[in-house]
Amino acid sequence: MTGFALRSALGRPLAPSARLERGSAFDRRTRFRDVSRVRPTGALRGPAVLQFYSAVPNIGNFTAALGVQHLLGQTLEVWNAHQRPIDWEWIHRRYRAVIVGGAGLLHPAFEPFWQELDRACRLPLILWGIGGCWPDAGAASPRCPSAVSVGTRAALVHVRDERSAEFHAWCHAEIGDCPTVPFVQHSVQRAPSDRTLLAVHPELLSADEQHKLLRLVSREQRPWSTDHTETRWWGLRDLLGRRYARAGRVVTTRLHGAIIAASLGIPWIALARDEKLRAFAARSRTGVCVDDWDALGGALDQAPVQARRIDAAPLVAFAERARDALHHWGAWGEAS
Repeated sequence: MTGFALRSALGRPLAPSARLERGSAFDRRTRFRDVSRVRPTGALRGPAVLQFYSAVPNIGNFTAALGVQHLLGQTLEVWNAHQRPIDWEWIHRRYRAVIVGGAGLLHPAFEPFWQELDRACRLPLILWGIGGCWPDAGAASPRCPSAVSVGTRAALVHVRDERSAEFHAWCHAEIGDCPTVPFVQHSVQRAPSDRTLLAVHPELLSADEQHKLLRLVSREQRPWSTDHTETRWWGLRDLLGRRYARAGRVVTTRLHGAIIAASLGIPWIALARDEKLRAFAARSRTGVCVDDWDALGGALDQAPVQARRIDAAPLVAFAERARDALHHWGAWGEAS
């Protein structure tokens, strides 16, 4: 079966009244100032800081990157970490500092990016809101070897779980919540209903498991459903404002399904198929995390209980330290 087995339950409008963006086409997808696609010729607008992010259209990549910008109070120019070769000569002329993050940039697929960053980057570094990926069914390396030395020389390192720090030997790393949290809390106005939102990672469940999950969640009423992928007609803000904002409960196999729900105080249940989701559940203690179908059925039988919202204050404090460092490096206006 191709595609996501639950797409029939998405409830997406075929053609919402999208605004006409940049005067040429209807498009609801998230827009960044992505200089890896087109190098700007004009003067830099904003701080002399380049942010590396993942442009894979999974909204968890985007909420984390936007969360960094929200915490700094600035729109940054970005470079897609998948886009290589990286034009370091141009970058060193234009910027004074680099931020890497957030999201799962410690997945082994990013090792070539870390190799190039380690070899060629001469700018001061901040690693922010990043983490690894450890699916149950996979033999992937638990770390990016080249990230070890990058993190060692970075001025500030913030990771979203203990494993990411331990696997990369970052003893100085701060462990905290994903920058998604304050971005979502600022962006979403809750108007809850009794509908459940099902947020599933199609790569972690077989088609049969996806159908089984849908049947379990649909016992009382059919849920909304999403695979967290943006499309031309259905973007990040649609998913946040028209699904998460209205959800009475979230059932998820995705880390950012749990993070977004916990950010907004939505009751959530996770069917874990990777360690990063278990790590978040254990640290945040804002929802229910189960590993088997019987436990999931039992959790679904319980009435949803209002969840505790994640406190974004530690992320705000880290942002203050990041801003001080950027001032010191002359990347944020006048150097101190």
